[in-house]
Amino acid sequence: MHTQPTILIVDDDPDDLMFIQEGLESATQDFQILPFQSSEAFIDYIGSTTILPVLVVMDYNMPKWNAEDILVKMKSTQRLASVKTFILSTGMSPELKQRLLSLGAHCCIAKPASLDGYKIIANDVIELATNLQHQPTKTSG
Repeated sequence: MHTQPTILIVDDDPDDLMFIQEGLESATQDFQILPFQSSEAFIDYIGSTTILPVLVVMDYNMPKWNAEDILVKMKSTQRLASVKTFILSTGMSPELKQRLLSLGAHCCIAKPASLDGYKIIANDVIELATNLQHQPTKTSG
């Protein structure tokens, strides 16, 4: 049985979550898109799923755990350490971006101000996920 590769989206803002999800779903049929409206729901899912996503797209500012907290948790868990993350924030300062990248984020960008901006990001996410999907899996030695 072949399982469709998955992209997970985590954003506590229902409008942003919808814009990202619709953008991704309109850009491709090659990935299953799973949205989460809270960091808690995402942590519960990622901790229990047996099939890891190709990519996680998440908002930085969320209640309970922000993207930095989640990133640290994922990178310190052997099973999740290789999952790539694409982090969006309304205030992506150069310092925040550098900190997130040094913690293992794959990409960090400011949230767009328009629906067209979300469509551009969706295309970038799909391109990244497609490239990641075709990379050989690294094994630690």
